[in-house]
Amino acid sequence: MSSFHKNPNVLWTEIDGHVMIMSVDNGAYFELVGVADDIWRLLDTKNDEDAIVDALVDRFDVEREKCLLDVMAFLMKMLASNIIFNRDGQEPLSERLVI
Repeated sequence: MSSFHKNPNVLWTEIDGHVMIMSVDNGAYFELVGVADDIWRLLDTKNDEDAIVDALVDRFDVEREKCLLDVMAFLMKMLASNIIFNRDGQEPLSERLVI
């Protein structure tokens, strides 16, 4: 399991119910809506993909496998933009999935 954390060099705020994120390091900018907003907020208390998926499956009517794929796609995009980081250096679960 990977441990994900928000990059401290990222600024974020909520505007009209949407989370706006900007990286001070590289200027990457994102507007998060829907479940992406939920994942971002969950990163404050839940740092691994399984805990995030568990929280979302409890909250929404979604199959765990579908939720996991969507969560990992979001986390990988945020990792690639240095919005979040993987503290333990372990491969994310999606990199270990055999399909």
